[in-house]
Amino acid sequence: MVLEKGDLPAQRLQAEGQLEQAQGALAKVSSQHLSSARRAEIAGAQARLQAEQATLEKTRLDDDRMRKLLASGAATRADAENAALALRNSTAQVAALRAGLEQLLHGTPQDVKTAQGMVDAAKGRVQQIDVMLDELTIRAPRAARVEALDLRPGDILAPNATAVRLLEPDQLYVRIYVPETQIGHIHPGMTVRISVDSFPGRTFAGRVESVAGEGEYTPRNLQTADERADQVFAARVRIEQGMDVLRAGMAAFVQVPR
Repeated sequence: MVLEKGDLPAQRLQAEGQLEQAQGALAKVSSQHLSSARRAEIAGAQARLQAEQATLEKTRLDDDRMRKLLASGAATRADAENAALALRNSTAQVAALRAGLEQLLHGTPQDVKTAQGMVDAAKGRVQQIDVMLDELTIRAPRAARVEALDLRPGDILAPNATAVRLLEPDQLYVRIYVPETQIGHIHPGMTVRISVDSFPGRTFAGRVESVAGEGEYTPRNLQTADERADQVFAARVRIEQGMDVLRAGMAAFVQVPR
């Protein structure tokens, strides 16, 4: 079965159907020829082999992805070598577990071995599709609005690289600069009103989170009140209303009560 990422859900349903058929065939032949103790022993070996086969499929995909990242300069040679080493180790482990399973099956009818092989192959296909489906899913750490998405279909994302820039609802804020002559009118915790050009006549509630302890844009000499007004203090105002309509980058006007 050739795996195409564009139709993975349908392929997984097909693989699950083949797995059920293979398991049914195995149950028919194994229940007739194996004792309960032997079946339990074989089941344990099969479970270990299946778990390692899933690991092998993952390391194979990781190795293939790391080769592509190395070719594009998005990964180091050490990363690629580690992925290749993990693939070799997992391949050897699968071979050892399969040999142990064959020893347990030694002396049983050939049709049991054949049926078990069909089950293993079907489970491997299902697990491979599950790995590919999981890699296609990008999960956000929490609910947020997508601010920027720079990826296109087919792009390869390097490990730990940024896929999407998110704007969390409670992280929208306004940064204002208060002249030195007006610094006494603002303090952390006070409520202010915020307006934007996009919604004339409408204001939104905000709360001052912080006021800088050091001024900016300071001239060399401050002699008059007008010159002292050239020195400003940055303040951060958290927006408490309008997160559904306000957007990052909007110009805002903050009304500070006197």
